[in-house]
Amino acid sequence: MPNRRGTILRLSVLAGAKELDSGNILDGTTFSHAFNTVGSFSYHCIYHAGMTGTVVVNAGGSTVDTTINQVTSGANPTVVCKTGGTVRWHNATGTTHTVTSN
Repeated sequence: MPNRRGTILRLSVLAGAKELDSGNILDGTTFSHAFNTVGSFSYHCIYHAGMTGTVVVNAGGSTVDTTINQVTSGANPTVVCKTGGTVRWHNATGTTHTVTSN
């Protein structure tokens, strides 16, 4: 990102930063996140304790892009995707949800 003098600044994620922090996902909207690091990423909804899920990212994952239709209660399915893949959480439940790293 260039600053006022045209110098390029490099941004990095701070240690301890959450991989997933969607903020509020309102009814009818979608949150997307690209996973660039191999690993297992568990998440939950801060408003609904039973709404949980896991994204597993590896070089040989089965898909590049996946959409999860959020449910009002219960766990979302585990998603396996390739490095660089994008997962989208679509909310059509009539209430607000989040996708927040555990």
